[in-house]
Amino acid sequence: MHRTVVVHILETDGSPKPAADVSLQLHAVVEGVALEPKTTDKDGVAQFSLDMEKYAELTIYVAGHERVSRGPIQDEYYITVN
Repeated sequence: MHRTVVVHILETDGSPKPAADVSLQLHAVVEGVALEPKTTDKDGVAQFSLDMEKYAELTIYVAGHERVSRGPIQDEYYITVN
């Protein structure tokens, strides 16, 4: 089963942050894998398609910094950056 995870990157004033580099680290019970980073679009959005049969948790990085700690995968995330 595939699932799309949408990551919204916002400025501190709430406006979308275009061109932010977003990457996911996926975690299975016994192993982890990093996906190719994506750059947010003009609306501050990056989308990742995940194979949910293999992974149960993820960590999100923005510009190389951990912004969402390892936890259960949600459909959508809103992350504010400076």
